[in-house]
Amino acid sequence: FPVTIRFRNSLLAFAHFRIGTLYGQLALWSEAKLFLDKAIQYVNSYAQTYHNLGWVLLNTKNQYGDVENGREMLSAYTQAIKLYNKSQQQEFASDIKQAFQLIGLSLSV
Repeated sequence: FPVTIRFRNSLLAFAHFRIGTLYGQLALWSEAKLFLDKAIQYVNSYAQTYHNLGWVLLNTKNQYGDVENGREMLSAYTQAIKLYNKSQQQEFASDIKQAFQLIGLSLSV
């Protein structure tokens, strides 16, 4: 029984991840965030979901053109780094860290 629920949640998480990513590619940031947040509710161990959520939050701007929720964005990217490292995908974690270092920010992981 628990395996069936985990499998179902995994499928739902993947579907929500893909739809959220597609919304992001269409620059529909609020819709993208809703789907990526839902994907994380189903399965909170996919680094790619947090990575894409960080990207969506980076592109979600307020009326002045500033990132609307910088803390949440940094949190999503930090979680992506942790999960990439945990799943032996250090190159992705390193890419995120380097991108932030280029703008003078260090993510504490």
